[in-house]
Amino acid sequence: MSQNQNNNSNKSNETIDAIVIVVVMVLFGILGYASCNGDSSPRGDGKSKCRNCGRNSVVALGYCSSCYDGFMSWMDRTGGK
Repeated sequence: MSQNQNNNSNKSNETIDAIVIVVVMVLFGILGYASCNGDSSPRGDGKSKCRNCGRNSVVALGYCSSCYDGFMSWMDRTGGK
């Protein structure tokens, strides 16, 4: 009977381990998504920080000079499409 209890205990421990691993993976996924799309993103607000890279020097259209130049170059190449 003790071997049967041992097997049940091992199965219970394996189940708990699997649940913990799944929960940790889900939390990391949520944190990763939030860091890319939420307020903790390195992008700025377009007023005091660059929309693209987050630099503190906004020149025009919410971008710093480097990102603004790149944006205008892209507009010239694509016609703004």
